[in-house]
Amino acid sequence: MAQEKEGGSLLQLAAIVEESHDAIIGKTLDGIITSWNGGAKKMFGYAPEEVIGKSMANLLPPELKDELPRLLEKIRNGEVIADYDLVWLRKDGTRADVEFSLSPVHAEGGAIIGASLVGRDISTRKKEEESLRQIKLIVENSHDAIIGETLTGIVTSWNGGAVKLFGYSAEETVGKSVDFLLPTEMKGEVLTLLKRVEAGEVIADYDSVRLRKDGSKIDVALSISPIKAEDGRVIGASIVERDITVRKKGEGRIKELNEVRSKFISIISHQLRTPLTALNWSLEAVLDGDFGTLEDVTRKFLQTTHKSSIDITNRINDLLTAMDIEEGRLAFEKEEVAFDSITAAVVNDAEKKCALKNIACAYIPPEKDIPVFEGDGEKIRTAITKLVENAVIYTKENGTITITLAMQGTTIRFEVKDNGIGVPAPEQHRIFTRFFRASNASIMQPDAFGLGLFITKSFIEQHHGTIGFESKEGEGSTFWFEIPSKML
Repeated sequence: MAQEKEGGSLLQLAAIVEESHDAIIGKTLDGIITSWNGGAKKMFGYAPEEVIGKSMANLLPPELKDELPRLLEKIRNGEVIADYDLVWLRKDGTRADVEFSLSPVHAEGGAIIGASLVGRDISTRKKEEESLRQIKLIVENSHDAIIGETLTGIVTSWNGGAVKLFGYSAEETVGKSVDFLLPTEMKGEVLTLLKRVEAGEVIADYDSVRLRKDGSKIDVALSISPIKAEDGRVIGASIVERDITVRKKGEGRIKELNEVRSKFISIISHQLRTPLTALNWSLEAVLDGDFGTLEDVTRKFLQTTHKSSIDITNRINDLLTAMDIEEGRLAFEKEEVAFDSITAAVVNDAEKKCALKNIACAYIPPEKDIPVFEGDGEKIRTAITKLVENAVIYTKENGTITITLAMQGTTIRFEVKDNGIGVPAPEQHRIFTRFFRASNASIMQPDAFGLGLFITKSFIEQHHGTIGFESKEGEGSTFWFEIPSKML
């Protein structure tokens, strides 16, 4: 009966060993495998008949072959080796991180006759540990301050970036309230933010001020994320803080420049443009004979003065208009616009200027009437004027200019073609940008602002139109725009 009970126990023990998830391997003191359970088969991929009678050294990578004799020597001396990590080879050649315990096997008389190895594949755990190690290295070496806190503001972690940014070591901060970083007037700020984080909110790019260890203040941008437990509860917060001192100084400088610009615009608008307007009126009155007849020499002198004054006024107006465009303040006065009448008036003025340079100016009017449409007539006039004036300015004496107005379906097309200096090909992509002037244009007209085409493009686009050009240096240019007509 006792023998039956003992036999049953042995069978039960053998079944436990065989079905164990862990690898349980028996071997001699020379490392020859004597038993190989189901767990070992699953872990390494070998069936028992493939390994029993062979050396355990076959399961080790070449660089670890000497490890087995050293471990077996300890077993011979009766030592138990527990929780030992080593890399083993699977049948398919892949490596497995194994944590094992190695114990001596004793005969009935007490002599050590072999060894028992119980191993567990910890490859997944090793990968997780490596990932955590990498994350820890990234956090620790981050340039930004990365701080862990409880929901009550107690510091739980403090990385190298925080040490550099604030001057405190981790030993000085972990376990303490974060209040030491806050100026007096901001003591309640962190707890208020942590309340929001506790509710699951992520706070990004929050600008604030902190205190360094030396008492100086520093501008920082915060990003705060909740730290959650496995059950989803928010148990803390991760805070990333970045030094934005340079950015804040830049913003302050921009604010100062904006204030200077506002004063500059005010000076131009009121202290320069207003007196110039009065001067222009006065000169026009004198030239019109309101104060008597002028001698020829005096008239020529005043005409030159008047032209220069008008040029200055126009440039000031262009500068202010460009500023309005840049800042989105461009007004739009909707009215009935007679496109052909405006074009004819501009052409009439251009013919006078062309005559002074002996330039042939031809106008090709539309073959059919252009409908009156809703738009900003003054802006349309300005756009046409600037394109025509550019053609006159950059066409040399004895050149030709052709101005065309046409109705193409429901679209109004205006075009001015010249055989002037043209635009160099490498510079053409910048032609409509503000203050840009082609290199050859700067030689021919050195004192221009380079705002005309920028303003013209903005005016046309405000009418939902498109503008473009074709040009070849030394042969001339064709500038055009198209605007959809809107019947009243």
